[in-house]
Amino acid sequence: MNDQDYTQDSGIGAVGWMRSVVIDAHDPVLLAQFWCNVLDVEIVESEADWVQLSPDPGGTFFAFQPSTAPRPESLVARPDIEVTDIDHARDRIIELGGSYVRTIQELKGDHHYVMADPEGNEMCLVQPLPPELARPRWGDQAI
Repeated sequence: MNDQDYTQDSGIGAVGWMRSVVIDAHDPVLLAQFWCNVLDVEIVESEADWVQLSPDPGGTFFAFQPSTAPRPESLVARPDIEVTDIDHARDRIIELGGSYVRTIQELKGDHHYVMADPEGNEMCLVQPLPPELARPRWGDQAI
């Protein structure tokens, strides 16, 4: 099957889709437990070289692989975590062992919080997309 056939048959035209975010971790189990609490998911696989979480409502899952490599000074990508109460989510991340990094102010007046997990991997707490931009989440019932 060539790319053209795939596009016509599936109607999506994408090369692929986001399945997972895999993080190199000094302590994969510690980070997995932290992210389970953040996303209200469970560990579904735990091996010496891999810890995988169940998918979140968006259908994407986190996985963690052990690494002894030094952490980079900064990451070029970070996951956005959509929340309904951004201040409560910031406080909850801190209670779970994460940390506040900085606030990003948007031109429209909204703001986001950049947070970090216990190993310093950054995430951004964001407010929900406007309904006209939001797509149905994985598992949502069609109306």
